[in-house]
Amino acid sequence: MSIALVLRCDGRRQYIEQSIASLSHIDCDFTYRFIVDDSGDKEYADWLDATFPTFECIHHPERQGMSGGVRTAFATVVRSGVDYAFATEDDMQIVSDVSLSPMIELLESQPHLCQIGLKRLGNEQEMAGGGWVEIQPPLYAEHHAGDLTWIDTDWLFFFSPSLIPRRIMEFALANVSVFLETEIMDALRPQGYRSSFIGGMYDPPLCRHVGYARSSGYRW
Repeated sequence: MSIALVLRCDGRRQYIEQSIASLSHIDCDFTYRFIVDDSGDKEYADWLDATFPTFECIHHPERQGMSGGVRTAFATVVRSGVDYAFATEDDMQIVSDVSLSPMIELLESQPHLCQIGLKRLGNEQEMAGGGWVEIQPPLYAEHHAGDLTWIDTDWLFFFSPSLIPRRIMEFALANVSVFLETEIMDALRPQGYRSSFIGGMYDPPLCRHVGYARSSGYRW
């Protein structure tokens, strides 16, 4: 089973080192490690190449925004030929140990799931309510199969850290023009796909969104 790690970033240097360090919580020997850099900043690009030599960095010469970054990430993974990609962003930090084995088992046994994500804790509203799921529970359903527990929804395709089959990225590249969470799900929903998170409805978050400094005009 081949798995790529693909991390999108946009120049917010204050986040990326801690976020990459937190990936040590992921129990996986990745086949490839990619960074997709949407900063459009040559100095930042050089810093990434020097600081993270175990990653192959793909640099946008000019900014393309969140949609462009996701499109490049998907295309990079598809070209690599791996079976799955663990996709994340420079301001997402993993806070607990995570094994990808049950996530792969779930995706193999439930082919209608387009991704298996990690529950997150992020903005002030989420923190006040206890998490992404806790503030809007009617959007989700909890399921069990053997030792596996997951929650799913057809609301969004989540850019929170998640494991995604290559076939889903191929489908998106062929059928989506704007690569944002709502638009990707709008293409997948008619095919019967649902997004999911590993674990139960009220399990603690496995990652946190620390990107309080946003990029104006670029949806990061």
